[in-house]
Amino acid sequence: MTLFERILTARGLTTRAARQAFLQPDYMAVKHDPFLLPDMEKAVARLKQAREQGEKIVI
Repeated sequence: MTLFERILTARGLTTRAARQAFLQPDYMAVKHDPFLLPDMEKAVARLKQAREQGEKIVI
């Protein structure tokens, strides 16, 4: 077993299907509304303000 396979196994990814789902996730299937996160409106407002004022944004 390769090191990579051992790492995947240690994460509980023991089947081919589980490894495939982990390594190539279907991002469209797990979409959610980011505005359900707390204070997202405040974060967006602050990002817009920073952009308008030419500030650097670090995430």
